[in-house]
Amino acid sequence: MEKNKLYNQTIAFSGICQAITIIQNIAINGTYEEDDLIKTLRSILVTHPSSIDDVYKISDLNIGLNTVVNGFDDPKYAKDLFRYLVSVLQIEKKISRNSNLLQQIGNRVSQINKKNELNQLEIGENISDFASIYSDLISNIQPRIQIIGKPENLKQIDNQKRIRALLLAAIRNTILWKQSGGNRFTILFRRNQIIKQAKEYLKSPTNI
Repeated sequence: MEKNKLYNQTIAFSGICQAITIIQNIAINGTYEEDDLIKTLRSILVTHPSSIDDVYKISDLNIGLNTVVNGFDDPKYAKDLFRYLVSVLQIEKKISRNSNLLQQIGNRVSQINKKNELNQLEIGENISDFASIYSDLISNIQPRIQIIGKPENLKQIDNQKRIRALLLAAIRNTILWKQSGGNRFTILFRRNQIIKQAKEYLKSPTNI
């Protein structure tokens, strides 16, 4: 696999895994780190990157890189991770085939970017807007993504918004993954290459 292609796929796949891992933490434990949440959601607003480095720095993806390296070792965790990955890939595929839906999502994201520029909003203030995009345009696409967690965590309105916003980020990163040549067969047959790269990035001096 080409070096740049492997780099792009590792970063994009780590972005997907990061969004999913934060969702699992919220759903199961009711916890999340604000900084990690914001770094993940920021990827939604970068709509025309010249390279994947415009979307993420390696240091933005500690959770995602660790999930890539360690998340497939625990059979139970790996089963849930694969389930979310397959669901997100299925949803992204249907969205990408619907040009009208893609345009609607793009328009809504552009509105958020304009609102941020006018009002100097922080990314954390966009969670409700991201959640609304998911609820209005994506949530009814079949098969719907089923979130597994504790009812007391899933019933909280703010957690519901965070999870929907993160699902939107996971789909956004899946688009990056597909644009870099990734697919479900890459996960099955080239995962070891991606894991090796993720390990190197976690040790990298740039990961600060």
